[in-house]
Amino acid sequence: MSYTSRFVSGWISLCSLIFLPVALLNLACAGIACCLKPRKWTWLSLTGFLLHVGNLHAIYQFPKGKTNEAEGIPLTVVIYNTHNFYNGKSYLPEAMAYIDGLDADIFCTQEGPVPEFISEDTIQKYFSDWKYRYMSTEAGYSSVSIFSRYPIQKVEPIYYDTIPAVTLIADIEVEGKIIRLLNNHLQTTSVNLYRDSIQNPIHEKSRIEAMNQLLVSLKDNFQRRAKQADRIRDEIEKSPYPVIVCGDFNDTPASYTYRRIKGNLVDGFIEVGNGYQYTFRQLKRLWRIDYILHSKEFRGTECYSPDLPYSDHNMVVWKGKIREEKEIR
Repeated sequence: MSYTSRFVSGWISLCSLIFLPVALLNLACAGIACCLKPRKWTWLSLTGFLLHVGNLHAIYQFPKGKTNEAEGIPLTVVIYNTHNFYNGKSYLPEAMAYIDGLDADIFCTQEGPVPEFISEDTIQKYFSDWKYRYMSTEAGYSSVSIFSRYPIQKVEPIYYDTIPAVTLIADIEVEGKIIRLLNNHLQTTSVNLYRDSIQNPIHEKSRIEAMNQLLVSLKDNFQRRAKQADRIRDEIEKSPYPVIVCGDFNDTPASYTYRRIKGNLVDGFIEVGNGYQYTFRQLKRLWRIDYILHSKEFRGTECYSPDLPYSDHNMVVWKGKIREEKEIR
């Protein structure tokens, strides 16, 4: 239902944030209703749960059997909303030591490294594994970056009208093949802006005011992300190259934003992930809002989100290959 909000009402979008607890509540109610009469309540609750199955599929995957190894060019992509590598304290050395071990060919960041807080010398020290880089520089916007071991041919930044959202569209040459990468940091949820006022209010009235302001902000930002998603979908459809679309969408799989951007792309986690995947570490770890999506020219072998304390988000790691032409047909 929430993915109709682009055309109906922004308030409906709020449903996408709570689809997981609502789905589990419906399943629990169905179990309880089995012991009661009339049984219509069982079917009602079960229907409510089944309506969420598609969304649950995007956050939980049962273990898969080993897939046949695809032929092609190996590629490892890591994305990370770094929160400038700060989560109560600076975690830059620890985070980069872990990322170095992933042997990433392409490393996409959101919210850092911010040059105002991390010096050029420090960036050179920790990001020297990637010869090519592009960092967004527009004042007031999120710091979004692409670090690559392969040549970045060109970059088109999109600075949306609603600060701080940014998309970087980069053409990267990987062993003679051009791929198009879209690294996104879409409109914020504003949760962090109001969190302290809600959790530690001066008085109860201020808590209620902050909650009301948060709800209005959530609704407005859903609508802004929907417009940004439309723009990204347009860029995907006109790309002459295989595409990888990644980053912090600030929306769950139940949202219009996710569904609009994904379209006919492959969700890396759905393709080759296992278990439960969340990427936002706050709010009881219920939200998956960071993604790696790709066109059919890629084939994943592994996709996971390690549980690490270096930011308020988890990074997402995707490993796969750029497929040979004969495999795509």
